[in-house]
Amino acid sequence: MTHSTSSGRPIALVVDDEPLIEMEAVDMFHDLGYEAIGVRNADEAMLTLRARSDISLVFTDIEMPGTMNGLVLASTIEAKWPNIQVLITSGRTVPPDEMLLGRARFLAKPYDAKQIERVLASMAASGDCPSGSL
Repeated sequence: MTHSTSSGRPIALVVDDEPLIEMEAVDMFHDLGYEAIGVRNADEAMLTLRARSDISLVFTDIEMPGTMNGLVLASTIEAKWPNIQVLITSGRTVPPDEMLLGRARFLAKPYDAKQIERVLASMAASGDCPSGSL
């Protein structure tokens, strides 16, 4: 099930503790046709996910301050919100495939909008991305 705003745009939650990176990623998702919401850590992401039922995609960094990192966040999303797609990123850590549970995908930093678009297209082609999200 694809969640979207009244404008029909799917909603991405961007999770990154670096303010400039988070803002840049939010802008990239806007350019890709999403409504994007930025938060600074997994704890804020969990609050947002509990408060909203319209998130389609979570784009999260791995290394962040707080009670959980991006891999734990991805695992929690997979267990509690299986309809939400997860795209994980990092500039320092490349998780082993077995750490990418379910449909989660990994994209190394630095990334650009074209790389994000290609990964989302790949997810959609394999059925791992909400329809209409591109």
